[in-house]
Amino acid sequence: MFFTMLILAVAFVFLAQQLYEKWKENTALKGELQNEKYRLNAELQKYAPIVDLEKEIANLKESKGALVAEVGDLRSLSAEYELKIDLEEMGFYQPKFRFDDVLQYEEALDLVREAQKELVRQKKVIEDLNGRTVNKPSDIGKLAVGAFNGDAANIVESVSVANFEKSKEKVLSTFNKINGLLSDQGLAISKTLLELKIKELALVYDFKEQERKAKEEQAAIKEMMREEEDARTEAEEIRIEAAKEKERFQAALDLARKELEGKTAEERAKHEAEVIELQKKLEEATAKEDRATSMAQITREGHVYIISNIGSFGENVLKIGLTRRTDPMERVRELGDAAVPFQFDVHAMIPAKDAPSLENALHKKFDLKRLNKVNHRKEFFRVTLDEIAHACEELGHQPKITKVAEAAEYKATKDIEKTPGNKAA
Repeated sequence: MFFTMLILAVAFVFLAQQLYEKWKENTALKGELQNEKYRLNAELQKYAPIVDLEKEIANLKESKGALVAEVGDLRSLSAEYELKIDLEEMGFYQPKFRFDDVLQYEEALDLVREAQKELVRQKKVIEDLNGRTVNKPSDIGKLAVGAFNGDAANIVESVSVANFEKSKEKVLSTFNKINGLLSDQGLAISKTLLELKIKELALVYDFKEQERKAKEEQAAIKEMMREEEDARTEAEEIRIEAAKEKERFQAALDLARKELEGKTAEERAKHEAEVIELQKKLEEATAKEDRATSMAQITREGHVYIISNIGSFGENVLKIGLTRRTDPMERVRELGDAAVPFQFDVHAMIPAKDAPSLENALHKKFDLKRLNKVNHRKEFFRVTLDEIAHACEELGHQPKITKVAEAAEYKATKDIEKTPGNKAA
């Protein structure tokens, strides 16, 4: 029994010794692992800036892409805005609404202005910074709305074809400036009011242009009526004069024929030549009276003229107009009297039964080549004579066109300028 106990005690001591050794070994290993962990952490801290830098570079690249896209959008918007400004300054009309007449624009304006008043009545014109309606705005808010309405009214009043985009920017600038001041009070003017103001601006812009076009059309109609009346008056004067000539020649012919009665054959032969001449003049006077009567009755008959003025407008600039006067050159001489420094050269004078239709067809054909794209009463086109000849042929006319522009006064002036002592300063 004692021996057995002794063996067990020795075995326990040996096992304990083994366990102790394993514990020391594990402790040492844990220490080494801890030291390695400290070392690795130190390494990570050492290279942390590099890791963050790479991340930062990636973030910057991503931001750069977004910025490039944003800059591209801004450039596109800027180019579009500059184009609109350029087009406006050159007189190109770009309507925002497409109503048929002035009355419809007036009705639309009334509705937009009434909507603004309704916004005030419903107390939806002032908001807090979260976009919630302020039902009882402060005196400062009311003053701000009044200031915005006043400034916007002045801008709307002065809007025109040439400044719409600039006027729109002024309204936006005024809106943002006043809201910037209101932000300290925690308030802002409603964007709905801004949108209504922009619509009002656009409507007034279109309304003014429609009014201008209506006045221009009325002026053109009145001018055409004056031209027709002048043509009728001129034709009537010619008819009256021709009737008087016809009456004189008829009386002279009757007298000559009466004088032939009772004459001898020799005497009759002597006076027959006079009778024949009087008969011819009577026929001419009768034909002249008939033509004048026809011109007085058919006022669409006239001439479409193609003229140039190199000294005033340069090469390949032609005026396409019409006249119903019996002497169409009288109209050309009028055009060159005082409005331009040199006389016009005539390249074609096209007779037409319906001169207004021919003129209108040519104007439409060359509409994109107008010098003045706003006022269509200015009938000047940058076009060649060959193009006009081809267009006339398509319309069933075969005009005789003279391509050479004499430009006598202009060329003589240039020659004088070349002589010593006459050069322009």
